[in-house]
This record gives sequence, structure tokens and C-alpha cells, in this order.
Amino acid sequence: MIETPFIKAYEKSFADSWALAALTNYDTGKTFSYADVARGVARTQLLLEALEVKKGERVALIGEDCAEWCIHWLGIVTYGAVVVPILPAFTAEDVEAIINHSDSVVVFADVEHRQRLSIDHLPEVRAFVDIMSGNVIPEMTREERLHSIDVEALFTERYPSGFTKEDIHYDGVSNEDVVLLTYTSGTSGTSKGVMITANNLIANVVAAQEKKVELPGDVLLCFLPNAHAFSLAFNVLLPLSVGGHVFILRYKPTPSILVKAMKEVRPHVILAVPLVLEKIYAKAILPKIEANMMARLALKIPLLNKAIYGKVGDTLRETFGGRLKFFIVGGAALNDEVSDFLMKAGFPLTVGYGMTECAPLISYIEPKRYRHGSVGKIMSMIQEVRIAKADHVAEDAEGHQVGEIQVRGENVCKGYYKNPEATAALFSADGWLRTGDLGYFDKDEYLYISGRIKAMILTSNGENVYPEAIEEKYNIHPYVAECVVVQRGERLVAVVYPDYAVLEKEQKEPKAALEEVRKQINTLLNPYQQISEVELREEDFERTPKMSVKRYLVK
Repeated sequence: MIETPFIKAYEKSFADSWALAALTNYDTGKTFSYADVARGVARTQLLLEALEVKKGERVALIGEDCAEWCIHWLGIVTYGAVVVPILPAFTAEDVEAIINHSDSVVVFADVEHRQRLSIDHLPEVRAFVDIMSGNVIPEMTREERLHSIDVEALFTERYPSGFTKEDIHYDGVSNEDVVLLTYTSGTSGTSKGVMITANNLIANVVAAQEKKVELPGDVLLCFLPNAHAFSLAFNVLLPLSVGGHVFILRYKPTPSILVKAMKEVRPHVILAVPLVLEKIYAKAILPKIEANMMARLALKIPLLNKAIYGKVGDTLRETFGGRLKFFIVGGAALNDEVSDFLMKAGFPLTVGYGMTECAPLISYIEPKRYRHGSVGKIMSMIQEVRIAKADHVAEDAEGHQVGEIQVRGENVCKGYYKNPEATAALFSADGWLRTGDLGYFDKDEYLYISGRIKAMILTSNGENVYPEAIEEKYNIHPYVAECVVVQRGERLVAVVYPDYAVLEKEQKEPKAALEEVRKQINTLLNPYQQISEVELREEDFERTPKMSVKRYLVK
């Protein structure tokens, strides 16, 4: 058990950083100081008390990302209830299913999402609360007596002299308590509620604090969904524990909006998924180099390529605001070619690896120690990791001992809510969490991910094919928006959703162009990895709210 109580970390941080900026809604420019956050947390606690929410009951939170969302999250947890954040990209049917499965008694929702929901479909819910105002929505309450709850009046009555830092007292929540019930995004077609304890969360925060990932006064630009564990931990919980300032983009930004925001906010830290960097590389960096013969030649000459890489690095840093210290990639592996190029360009790139069930961090490495292809080193201060034998898997083509990555430690969840069968399957017979990922350690204890156990293809001659390793080579090509490799009989087929805009601009016929891409990439693959055919899609793949491809739908 981690010594630091989770909720006490915020009691201290809010008081210590009282006058500093904590959260800013980028779209409106509205900024909340740590004092404002603490007052907002107190209001949420008073509202839950008035709604007669008991300690340990579930409270759902559904809406686009904003400072108010974060404040309600903290208010729910410090009150002693269990927060159920729901990804805004879920369908109304899925949202209602999660609210019902979680036994949530109150739902905080924004206008856009509550218009798609009906309290008549949610028998346990006694009231809806508007995220932006923090008030009960009269027409979406179970009982008429709840209509008259006046949070401002309750707040004035409780704090007649005004709310000060001396009024911050968060008690009654143990690190052993489940405080977060987060539902996976269902890449296999099902959604499970992961039970996260306060200890799991503070383990992640303390480990990241020790690594000095974020420091007091650091500015972050948040454009990932905070209902997801990766962004919640390191775009919200970590910065608010050290006195950071988070700018939140309400909606998933277009590339032009993101570039504009980075130049205005000038963040010190950015968290992103690999796709962001890979598309910047494929669409902005690679075409310029390939179009410039002198640049192509210079990259092959050791004395000149440093200058080219340096210039690219300077341009990238300026694009990201000019004071970037860490660009942390998580959620999936970053393409080797992209990471190698960015490292040579001096870009402050690093990676983190984890999963929701570990709240989420398993490994991380500082930018100066990053080794491309790896996902860093184990956060050994909070956990142990082993490589366990997996069926049909032993060595890869390079002789690495590949097995399932398994974890035990302070960050490991309690299991799945009301799902004992899935919980039992999550853990090995001796109590280690099974990640479902295949990987290995190198001699310096860097961790590498080979692929998902469920995605691995076993060929007729006994070779293990990790489709992700092939897909990443396709995904950085300018003609490819997304690729999924599948097995059909004895053949490997690349199912590709092309970037039709690029193909049209270059006046390329899609089928012929992608056939050339197939031939080119096959020269980079081992004999047993060869792609026999490219199949083109007219529409993008169906995705989870986390934007992962739903692999089980690709046949």
C-alpha cells in the first residue's frame, strides 16, 4: 500500500497552489485557479450530500472534456463516492448500458449527451446534474423534492465567511477503497468495468512524481479524452498534484486547431497517441525530404545529416510551441522509423506503456534514455513485471524470448465489476495480472512489445507473425490512412483504408499505387511476413472511442 493517501495529496496541492492557475478551457479562455477548483469540489460534495448519495455509491460522468468535468470528478471521489467516467464517443445505448451496469445513482452530463439519454431507461438514477452549472436538472429527476436543491445556497450556508484553504478537508476515503469504475472501450466487442482503487491512482501519481515527468508550473495541453486512464492520470491527476496548469481542448481537434493551440499555449508537456506523430511524419516531414534531392543526399552523409536533422528538430519544437520538455506517447507502440528519425532530430520524445487495469502505467523512460522500439523500463518502485510463457510462442526471429507481459503491484486493479469470470481470467493462477500483450526484455531491461496475443497469427509452418509490426510499416506511408493485416487461408492480406485525398492530389490510381506499396514493403519483411494481397476499403475502419480499430470486425 502506498503511504500517501490519494485524496490528501489534493488537499495539500490545492492549499499550496491556491492562487495559481490550475485548469483552462481553451475554447472559451476561462481559467480556474486552484482556489476555484477547491471551491468547485466543495460544491460538488454538497450537491451529492443533498442528493443523499451514500459513500461507495456510483456516480456517472459523461460529457466533452472541460475544466468543470475535472472538478466534478475530484468532487465525487473526495466525497467518497465511486466515479464512473464514460467516454463521450460511446453511443447512447452503450452509455445507458454502462450507467445501468454500474448501478449509478446520479449522472453528471453536458447538454449534448443528456439530450440522448432518458431517465426512464435508468431505473437506479435519481437525478441528472448539468456539468457546466453544477445544478440539478428538474425535468431529469426521479423525485420532485430534488428540484429545489440550491447548491449556491447550501455553499453559502456551509461557508458563511467564504471558502478558504483552511476549509479543505478530505477524509473518509482509504487507499484501499475503489474510487473509479472505468469501462473499457470494447475492442473485442464487449465493455467491462475496471475497479480502480485510490491506491492504484496514487501509485501512478507518486511514480511519475519521482520521475519528475511534470513539475510545479508546467503547462500541459490536453486533447485526449480524460475518461480514459492515460489522460486522466497524466493530464489531470498528476499535474494537479504538483501545481501544474492544464489547457483543455473540449473536442478532438483538427490538425490546424492543434497546431494553433500549441503555438498559443506553448506547453512544456504533451501526451498523445502514436498516430499524431506518425501522421505528422508521413504527411509533413517525409514528403518534404523526398521532394528535396539535396536533403535526401545529405541524410546519407554523416557530416551533413546532423545539420538536416537539427533543422527538422528546430522546426518541430517551434511547431509545438518552443518550450516542449516531454512529448509522451502512449496507448500503442510508436513506429521504429518515426522514433528513430525524431530521436536523431533531438525531439524530446519518450513513451509510456500501460493499460486501464494498471491505472494505467507499467513502463516509462526519460527522453534522453529512450531507446527506439522499446516502451521504456518498468516502474519498479510500484510493481513487478515478468515475461510468462505463452502458448505457441517462444523466440522471435531475432532470438528474443517472447512471452506474455504480466504485472503485480500497487497499480493493479481489483478486477471487473460484477464479472467474476472475467476477473478470474484477468489473473494468472499465482496472482499476476495478464496484460494480453506479448513482449520481451533486452539485456538492459528495456521492455519491447511484440503484439497482442489475440492478434498474433500462427502460420502453417509454425512462425509467429505479429500483424502490428507489418501494419506500422504501411501506416507511415503517405498513401495509407490505416492498415489491418489478417490471415486468409495460407495468405497474409493487408486490408487498407487509403488516404484518398493524397492519392487524388498526386493523380494516383489507388489499386495500382497500393500494389506498389505492397511490393516495396515486402522487401522490408521476413519471408514468413510477406503480404500476398492488398485489399482496399472505401470507408474507414470501425473504431472504439479510444480510436483503436475494432480488429474483430475485420475478416
